[in-house]
Amino acid sequence: MNESKAFITPTSSVDAYVSCSISEEQDATQSDDLLKQCEHIATSENIFSLLDISLRDDGFGGNTENASVAYLAMTSRLGGQDLVSLVIQGPASAGKSYLLNSTLKYFPEEAYEAISDMSPTALSRWKKDLRNRFIICQEINGIGGPQGNPHVRTLLTENRLSRIVTEGTKNGLEVREYNVEGPVGLITTTTETKLHHEDQTRYLSITLEARRSDIRSGLDATAQRYSGSQASVRDANTLDDWIAFQRWLSSTPDEVVVPFAPELAGMIPEQAPRLNRDLPKLYSLISASARMHKLNRERDGEGRIMASLEDYKLVYPLVANILAESVDVTVPDHVRKVVKAVKHLRDTNRLAPNNRQVEAHLGEPRSTVSRWVQHACDLGYLVNQETNSGRPSSLITGYELPEEGGALLPSPEELEAAVGH
Repeated sequence: MNESKAFITPTSSVDAYVSCSISEEQDATQSDDLLKQCEHIATSENIFSLLDISLRDDGFGGNTENASVAYLAMTSRLGGQDLVSLVIQGPASAGKSYLLNSTLKYFPEEAYEAISDMSPTALSRWKKDLRNRFIICQEINGIGGPQGNPHVRTLLTENRLSRIVTEGTKNGLEVREYNVEGPVGLITTTTETKLHHEDQTRYLSITLEARRSDIRSGLDATAQRYSGSQASVRDANTLDDWIAFQRWLSSTPDEVVVPFAPELAGMIPEQAPRLNRDLPKLYSLISASARMHKLNRERDGEGRIMASLEDYKLVYPLVANILAESVDVTVPDHVRKVVKAVKHLRDTNRLAPNNRQVEAHLGEPRSTVSRWVQHACDLGYLVNQETNSGRPSSLITGYELPEEGGALLPSPEELEAAVGH
């Protein structure tokens, strides 16, 4: 009996070794097949330009830079601990869900879990493996609303959620422990101009507005889809190829280093505490770009992909304003626009204008101007002197606007000079 056991053990080890070798060979073959399918994407020096073309060909009528930010954020799931979560803010019908759904088309279903609603404590009991995946919730009210969800905050920040609860059972009360392992990312949308302050620091915010020009772009894009004049064949840029590209990236996990990280950190002013959370997000987006372009990137002595200044050049125009607005180095264009309008009307008429007067002055839709005014009030740049909600607003300026063109991040040229390349 003992001899038999002694014989079985090494045989099992050999079987395991052979099985592992076969599995590795199969994985390598699958990775090669995926690369062949997406080679035209993987070898591109600017994948975002291909994404722009693909989105336009698919009838996307919005700002493709916003879709690129969402694409980068979703790709950050491949990088380990620092997944970049997003909240897409804007009025009803501004295209928030359209932007999100258009981006999700480019990712395999295993990259995310889409939900419509979740009770406050459901997350801790979710049995699915969420590690290095995104939770997609079409409306933030589905996960707690403006008051936030502390369980979501903990999971996003700590990459782990552990809850001990008392539950009634047939044997009486029992203590049970529930654990959810991360890292996990979250992308959601909201019509709110202001989130719970603890939630806001955990997301990067994409803001959509319903300007007349945006409405026109949406109408034209819809007309193209229904008229039959939109290109129906995309030989070199199909969605299947993009999904293969994401699967290829995940089939060959690579560590990424950002050699210029110290220089970049040294050039960012100590503007606000939330930068301690935002800087890792920036590095994660740069790393995601490097991973996407890894066939055009060098590797260090340990085989790690080395992000280049080219990655910073690609990421900078996508997130520079988002990060600057998050710490009030600058303000969104619509806030500056509405504050200037209030100041002009007040200086001209010597009276505090109301929303209707601001709307007439700007020539934008009523709902859009109302949202702009509310956002400016939330930030303190406008003050509504009228406290009765049933009466017209009475607007005056509040805090002084930051200087126009204020920047948080160094320009690519400034960073290049600092690095000495």
